[in-house]
Amino acid sequence: MRLLAALLLCGALAACAGLQRKPPPAPPSSYLIIFQGKATVMLPKAAAVINSVAANANAHPGKLVQVSGPQTKNAPHYSPKLATERMREVEHALEAAGVDKERIVQVSVRAASLKPDGTGSQQVEIRLVDKPDKARTAERAMPLQIAGLTPY
Repeated sequence: MRLLAALLLCGALAACAGLQRKPPPAPPSSYLIIFQGKATVMLPKAAAVINSVAANANAHPGKLVQVSGPQTKNAPHYSPKLATERMREVEHALEAAGVDKERIVQVSVRAASLKPDGTGSQQVEIRLVDKPDKARTAERAMPLQIAGLTPY
């Protein structure tokens, strides 16, 4: 009887060892933080969105957190100062939720892509994006005139 129990226990342990840990599910493609009127303070329900972004960012350390909003240049239906303050507010909330400041990147959306009624200026979009490949970035930064050099 003990032998049978020992064999069953060993079989169960072997089955558990074969299970592999699944990678975390892919995060949503984007998150929206909506502001009311000319306010720079986020709505209470934005806290849940910020916490979700932070959890997904920390589960995917190879990604950057891209915060995008309207350009900080003058355009119809919004104030550049307001756009800057809203993006800054979202960045501070992400940092407070545990996202490393070095992973947060700010991107401006062209004024042409804003909705005519100005509602595009009342939101900040957050995306988790892949970090740029260092080799490709360095490759692009190299001067293209290397072929024109003369050897000594």
